Amino acid sequence: MLSREDIFDQILKLGVKNGDLIFIAADLKRVGFFNKTRAETEEDWIYVFKSLLALEITIVIPSYTPTFLYFPLFFKGKSNSYFSSEISQTNSGSLSELILRNKSIFNFIRSCHPTNSLVSIGPLAETILSGHDEFSTPYMPYKRIIDYGGKHLMLGCVRDLRLGPMSFHAAQSSLGLTKRHYLSGRLASYFLKDGFVKLYIRNEIGGCTAGTHKIYGHLLSANAIQLGKVGKDLSALIDNKISYKIFCDYLERDSSYFQCGNANCKDCYGSRAYNNLYLLFWIKYLFKVLKERF
Repeated sequence: MLSREDIFDQILKLGVKNGDLIFIAADLKRVGFFNKTRAETEEDWIYVFKSLLALEITIVIPSYTPTFLYFPLFFKGKSNSYFSSEISQTNSGSLSELILRNKSIFNFIRSCHPTNSLVSIGPLAETILSGHDEFSTPYMPYKRIIDYGGKHLMLGCVRDLRLGPMSFHAAQSSLGLTKRHYLSGRLASYFLKDGFVKLYIRNEIGGCTAGTHKIYGHLLSANAIQLGKVGKDLSALIDNKISYKIFCDYLERDSSYFQCGNANCKDCYGSRAYNNLYLLFWIKYLFKVLKERF
């Protein structure tokens, strides 16, 4: 039987050190550490993260919120459903939910970006999230984390194709690829600011990360990833500066390198950023839809 102290020790064995800046993506179900009740399990995880914070570590966690399809003449969301950094729930998983439910314990900062808000706790929290609002790019804090020598802790989610290294989206954004996603300018949300509900249109989208697992061999060769078990599943600690450079190098040479391999993936094959034949993809897709309907 694992204890909460064991979970904490396993995280440290991955290479987490005093004063680190860590971006965390987590799948706590895959970690598989549960107590007798949900309340006790929550207390255990709070203990783990408070123990990390006691080491003067800065933690950054996604707290993304939903978007809707936006076409001015056709599809619009309901303006009575809007983002507020103070009250909005997140769709970024159980760890984000845990932190947001316990403001009095963690005293976190949450950025005001209408779709890609982040939560941060620790000495560098304000530095990392400052200015992350409707006027900044969605992935702006990611580049700051990289510049400050931050690490990416993939907690129980290394095998999850929906989650890739944080630096991938930072590289896409730096190279302008996020602006060429097929839904760029077509996703939106409402947000509350200065007592008014306003419309935000998202012009940068990272998209599919399933193909980013191709980087793991490169990271191992560069000694930029430490793998190990936390709980019942595999976790990893990644050097963001090195992974960012590798992603940039490969995307600059061939933006299709990290395609996921699923020929039906709209992110990878329907976006002009990653597929020169994206128009052919959409022609085939249209014929497929028409065939299924008629």
